[in-house]
Amino acid sequence: LVVVGRWIGSEVDQSRAQAAADAAALAAARAGPCAARSVALADGAEVISIDVRPDRVTVVVRRGTVDASASATVVVGGPSVRGAPAYARDHART
Repeated sequence: LVVVGRWIGSEVDQSRAQAAADAAALAAARAGPCAARSVALADGAEVISIDVRPDRVTVVVRRGTVDASASATVVVGGPSVRGAPAYARDHART
């Protein structure tokens, strides 16, 4: 039973870290690295790295002892809630 409990606990930790990475990647694609850090912190994680490319952002976070990564595609000029994301739009031109 102890082994099963530890396995379930590690799966929960991995899921939480992945959720934080997913949210941080979306925030980075929408509003930049500062937004990614804020979202990760709100999820109990810290950003380890952010790789911003013209069409994609990849974020690695650590939550507790677990690292997770996620990527989000930057769609410039595509539909969004309030217009094209300014951060993504400005950095896609580089």
